[in-house]
Amino acid sequence: MLKYDYDVIVVGAGPAGSIAAKTTAEAGLKTILLEKRQEIGTPVRCAEATGTRQEIGKFIPIDDSWINADIAAGRFISPSGHEMYKNAGHVGIMLERKIFDRALAEQAGDFGSEIQCRAAVVGLTENGVKVSSFGNEYEITGRYIIASDGVESQVARFAGIKNTMKLKDIHSCIQYLVRDIEIDEECIDIYVGNKVSPGGYVWVFPKGKRMANVGLGICTNKSKNKNAKAYLDEFMEKHFPKGKIVGMVLGAVPGSSYVKQLVKDNILFIGDAARQVNPLTGGGIFFALEAGRISGEVIAEAHRKGDNSILQNYQTIWDKEYGKLFSMYYKMRKLFLSMNDDEFDFLVQEVNKVASKYDGGTNFNKQIPEILWKAFTKNPKFMLKAGLSMFK
Repeated sequence: MLKYDYDVIVVGAGPAGSIAAKTTAEAGLKTILLEKRQEIGTPVRCAEATGTRQEIGKFIPIDDSWINADIAAGRFISPSGHEMYKNAGHVGIMLERKIFDRALAEQAGDFGSEIQCRAAVVGLTENGVKVSSFGNEYEITGRYIIASDGVESQVARFAGIKNTMKLKDIHSCIQYLVRDIEIDEECIDIYVGNKVSPGGYVWVFPKGKRMANVGLGICTNKSKNKNAKAYLDEFMEKHFPKGKIVGMVLGAVPGSSYVKQLVKDNILFIGDAARQVNPLTGGGIFFALEAGRISGEVIAEAHRKGDNSILQNYQTIWDKEYGKLFSMYYKMRKLFLSMNDDEFDFLVQEVNKVASKYDGGTNFNKQIPEILWKAFTKNPKFMLKAGLSMFK
């Protein structure tokens, strides 16, 4: 009988991978966490906003060293300048992702997972993975593999999983870290409209005193031969002409629902590798953490009972917990893609009226789909569009 090097090989040390490694190591499984880059947490490819302290605290003890700001409010701005402002008390936190990602990996290490950087998985073998590190190639064997290697997952490609996205389901994103600007340090601002960000939105997320992540995502098939940077530079010139740009990140964000096949043989796909990203907002940190936890727990159970058929429970649990939610967000995204700027103006005004009737608090994020739906139904044209989007 083959003696495996490890029970679990986790490929990719982002939030999903680190929580998966922590979960399996905590269950007593010999685990290794592989990261292709030389440093965990870089480069940052994220707007860095996520759920509440309470939500994130389920996965790692809260440490203020990786929190830049507590977000109490949100403001949506329409193409004509109509605003919807809601102070919900506490809707989320702004992370310092470099520190946060390292803390997650360190937590996995504290529970017994080995961690290896500059270790790129370049293929699958019969019993594990082929790794390239510092010019050398070698095999690491393992009973189970967790693929958390990003939106362009190589492990998925090696395993024959179709993870290619259609052009209409890709957001091209760019973000500047901007200093010396006037912002509300407890409020995130979202600008919508086809003139500022076709098929997406502009975000201004505070990162401390007079500093914010300012970025946008566009749907590449709606951008009219204009790239994301051009749209962001126009926005900066209008809103923050004296702001100092001290950092930049670029990337592609999925705008589709998650992949249909989350498990293949002994391989589980999680996080961006499984496209477990909110199709409407592009937010994925919380879902990545959840996927890491669920996949790790399922593997631990399968190992304990010696039954690999249990691995399919990961797919079952994810579909049950998040399938309908992702489907709804994806249909809302399709509806947004069909809207013109006059309709965005109307929507923001109606959302403002509807949202004022909600108390907010830590449940406000979960109330947003209901608020949007009620706003849609205020206009027969929206109702028709919404109805059509549900059946496409």
